[in-house]
Amino acid sequence: MASCATASVRAAAGQGEVVEVVLDRTTFYAESGGQIADEGTITSAAGATLRVLDVQRPVKGLIVHKGGRHRGRDRRGRPGPGRG
Repeated sequence: MASCATASVRAAAGQGEVVEVVLDRTTFYAESGGQIADEGTITSAAGATLRVLDVQRPVKGLIVHKGGRHRGRDRRGRPGPGRG
């Protein structure tokens, strides 16, 4: 299922770094009640892809997607793994 949202980038991730993307809504299921969180990808309009490995709801109204840059370029133009 594809969904679109608008977000602003607060920091750029380097290759291999774990990042957290905080949103107010998501199509991912957050870990809850013994159920594990969804995994998948978030893709920017520029084509950079974040591999989401965990999703949490630490406080009402915020969803934290934890993962790493999979491919594409960060906002500083540096390539991620899988694309140069």
